[in-house]
Amino acid sequence: MNKQEYIEMLQNRIAGLNENLEKLQLQAKLAEMEYREDLQSEIKRFQAKRDEITEILERMQKAGEGAWGELRKGAEQSFESMKDALQKAKSHME
Repeated sequence: MNKQEYIEMLQNRIAGLNENLEKLQLQAKLAEMEYREDLQSEIKRFQAKRDEITEILERMQKAGEGAWGELRKGAEQSFESMKDALQKAKSHME
């Protein structure tokens, strides 16, 4: 996968994250008080990771062909962390 293809894939993944975040925010509004604080905490963590990935994407778009590989590793690590944050947030809803 070349740099441009990876950037497009990353943009699609970020869009998916934003959809999940919107769902979580709606669920947090509807959640009982005892779960709301936990869920809000996980949402903030989720948002921070999303912002981190967005920043990596912006840096990747500006990076030369040699440097974007390192940024790709950072993006993949951030996505793994995002999956964990999403799982934790979803577990509060079960």
